Amino acid sequence: MGIVKEKLNIIDVGCGQSLDKIWIKNNKLVNFYIGFDADDNVKEAKKTFPNGVIYNNAVFDEEGIHNFYVCNRPQCSSLFPPNMEEVRKYVRKDKNNYEKYHRVDVKKIKKVKCIRLDTILSNLEVNFDFIKIDSQGADYNILKSLGKYLETQLVGVQTEVYFRSMYEGIHLYKDTKKLLISKGFKLVKKLTVPSKWHGEYLYIREDISKKDKIKLIKRIYKI
Repeated sequence: MGIVKEKLNIIDVGCGQSLDKIWIKNNKLVNFYIGFDADDNVKEAKKTFPNGVIYNNAVFDEEGIHNFYVCNRPQCSSLFPPNMEEVRKYVRKDKNNYEKYHRVDVKKIKKVKCIRLDTILSNLEVNFDFIKIDSQGADYNILKSLGKYLETQLVGVQTEVYFRSMYEGIHLYKDTKKLLISKGFKLVKKLTVPSKWHGEYLYIREDISKKDKIKLIKRIYKI
C-alpha cells in the first residue's frame, strides 16, 4: 500500500467473538479504535487494537436496559429474538443441518445496558471516519443512535442487513438503505454475495474535507 499519511478513526459495533479480517490485516491504518459488544469475549479486538477503547455494552437507539437473546452460537445472539418461522425456511430441518438449524436457539435471555453512540461520541474529542456494524438485526437502530454524527463525521459504513425478518421486529434492508441515502451515503460495494436473506454492504459519503480518508477506505476495500 506504500506510505500512508492518513489513518482512520473507527467505530466497531459487534466486536465480540471474532473480529473482521479486513481490519485485523489493516490494523496499523487505524489511529483510534472504539468497540462495543454485549458479549465480554473481546480478546481478539483487544489484541488487534491494544490501545483501543472497548465498551461491554449493546448499542441501540433507545438507551436503557433491554433483553439480549443469547443463542447457542454466540455470533447469532441479538437484541431481537430469533424468528423461528423464518429460520426454518432458511435451513432445512434434517440431521445433516442439525447444528446450523439449532445455532439460533435461545439458551438464555440476559439484561444488558444499551447506549446510544451519540452519547459516547459527544464526550470524546475524536472525529470518527468509519463504522463497522455486525449486530444481527440492529444495524438500523445503531445508525440512528449516531444522531448528527452520521452525517457530520462518518464517511464510511459497513453494514450487515436483512431482507427478511430472521429476527422479530427488525428493520429490513430498505429501511437502512433509505436512512443512509438520506444522509448522503452511496452504495459502493457488496462485500458478500447477497442471499435471499441477508447481505453485507459498504457505503461511502463523499466529503471534500475527508477525501484522503475516503481514498484510504477505498484502498482497504479494494475499490
